[in-house]
Amino acid sequence: PKFAAGTVPQHPSQGQVAGAIGSVMPGARACVPSGAPVSRATITFQSDGTVKNVSVTGYAAGKSAEACIKGALSKAKVDPFAEATYPMTVSVRAD
Repeated sequence: PKFAAGTVPQHPSQGQVAGAIGSVMPGARACVPSGAPVSRATITFQSDGTVKNVSVTGYAAGKSAEACIKGALSKAKVDPFAEATYPMTVSVRAD
């Protein structure tokens, strides 16, 4: 880990992750057409709080929507934490 034990939390709180993802989810939802089947995205945060990777499965995988979803979700940011990475899987569907 990049941070000394006790100086930052082990991992981001669920509320912080939900807030970070919630702030970028409208952009991800805009990537898929209305009525399309659900897609799932696994967002992996790295210890500095930025997104290291986004992987997409389901409807959008292999389509232009996949790159769009990755671009939108990669803008999420949480406060620094001690673990090397922290993954979170979310569903993405049009509003």
